[in-house]
Amino acid sequence: MIKKAIILIILLIAGGAVFYVFQEGKKMAAVVGTEIISSARLDKNFRAALRYYEIADQTYRVENVDFASESFLRELRRSVLESLIINAVISEELGGIYGEELARRVKEKIDPIKNDEQTLQAASQLYGMDSETFMEEILRPQARRELLEEHLAAEKLDINPWLENRIKQAAVSVEESGFAWNGKEVEVK
Repeated sequence: MIKKAIILIILLIAGGAVFYVFQEGKKMAAVVGTEIISSARLDKNFRAALRYYEIADQTYRVENVDFASESFLRELRRSVLESLIINAVISEELGGIYGEELARRVKEKIDPIKNDEQTLQAASQLYGMDSETFMEEILRPQARRELLEEHLAAEKLDINPWLENRIKQAAVSVEESGFAWNGKEVEVK
């Protein structure tokens, strides 16, 4: 009886996840633990990163870089996907460290910026994102990373080797066409 109930719960959760993905009309780019990174989210972050580079090029005139080349665009997309995966690993780890405190701690970090209209307007121009998207895709992941750095520093640990180890242990599946996960990073197929 208990086995049947457990199997039913697992099927309901799996079915709910599949329903969510298809209901939202989103193809998966990657799965990290229990977090799904949709292709739509990858596209949004890719466009923001590309816009950032294009504006930087207009400002600083970067030479010998063709921002429209297939190789640059593929590497940028690979890098953005890897960044989203790292953010998901950090988020999962912080959930285990802070539990329900995490949301409050992240909010405390981003509140000063959230209320700075000038910064939000500049971010909108730089990344092409509205303020809510900027907070969700840029500020919150950065706040989580800072919280992790603070936590590890208190334990006298460096974030880079710690994170490298956690990333190797993470359950990651890359579904985005043209990319693969090699156990430590996203690579171009």
